[in-house]
Amino acid sequence: MSYLKFNEIKYSNNDDGTFWPGIIEVPDEEFLDQDKIDDNNSSIVTEPSISEEAKRIVTAVVLILILFIAAFLGNMYLFILLIIVCLIGTKEWHDIFAYKNTIPYPLLLYGGLAPSVVIYFYNPEKIYVPLLVFPLGLLIYLTYTLDTEVYEFIGTAYIFHTWFGVGLGCVVYILKTMDMQFTLLSFVCIAVSDSVAYEIGRRFGTKKLAPTISPNKTVEGFVSALFIGTILYTIVLNNTFDFPLYIDSFLALLFITFGVMGDLFQSKLKRSINIKDSSNILPGHGGILDRFDSYLFCFPLLTVIVMLNNIF
Repeated sequence: MSYLKFNEIKYSNNDDGTFWPGIIEVPDEEFLDQDKIDDNNSSIVTEPSISEEAKRIVTAVVLILILFIAAFLGNMYLFILLIIVCLIGTKEWHDIFAYKNTIPYPLLLYGGLAPSVVIYFYNPEKIYVPLLVFPLGLLIYLTYTLDTEVYEFIGTAYIFHTWFGVGLGCVVYILKTMDMQFTLLSFVCIAVSDSVAYEIGRRFGTKKLAPTISPNKTVEGFVSALFIGTILYTIVLNNTFDFPLYIDSFLALLFITFGVMGDLFQSKLKRSINIKDSSNILPGHGGILDRFDSYLFCFPLLTVIVMLNNIF
C-alpha cells in the first residue's frame, strides 16, 4: 500500500496530550507573519501571529465548554456530540488512508457509528449485531467491486471498526448505563493524568518512555500520571461501586494505563504513515482522532468493569 502523499510531511515531536488545557506543547520558535509593506512603501510592519500555545489554550477552553454545555443539557445532547465526533473522526480516517471510493465513506461510517446507535437506542447487550454486520457488509461490497486495491485497505477498515467503532460504542455504553457525573469524571481523570504527565515530563523528565513512538513522553511523566490519575479515579470508583478499596485502586491503575496506551497507539499509527496529525480541524491540537485516542482504549476496559459489576 502506498502512502506517498504523506512523505513530504514532517512528523513533529510534539505529540503528547489530549484537549485538556494543561497539555501545552511550546513551539520551537515564534512564527511571524510575512513582512507587510504599507501603501507608501516607506516602512515594513511585522505582526506576530497567534502562537501555537495560545491556539492550544483557546481550542482547549472551547472544547471543554462544549463538552460541559452538552452534559448540562442532558444525555441526548452529549450523544449528539459523540455522533459529531464520529462523523469527523471517520472522515479523518478515510482521508489519511486515501480510501476515496475504494472503501466508501458511508461504509466506514457504519463501522464507526452503528455500535453506538444500537447501544443508545436499542439494547447495549446487542452490540455484537453491528460488529458482525460490518464484516458481512464489507464482504458483500467486495463481491460487487472489481477494484483490486480494496484488498489492501481491508486491514485498516477492520482496525477502524474495532478501535474507533467499539471504543466510541463503549463511551456510549457508559453514558447509557451509568449517570452523567460518572461519565464526565471518567473523562476528567484521563485528561488530568495526561496534563500531569506532560508537566512533570517537561520539567523533570530524563528517561524516554517510548522514543520511537512519541519522543516527548517520559518515564517520569508516565509514573506521575499513574500516581495522580490512580488516586483520583480510585475515589471515583469507590463512590460508584461496592468494590474493596484495593480493587478500586487496581482498576483505576488499569484505567489510566489504558489511556496512555491509547495515546501511544494513535502516535504509532501516525508514525507508520508519516503524518503529524489526523487533520487540522482543532487549531493547535490536530484532529478529532488525536484528541479522542485515549478514551477509545480506556472506556472499553471501563465497560468490562461495569458489565462484571452488573453480573456479580
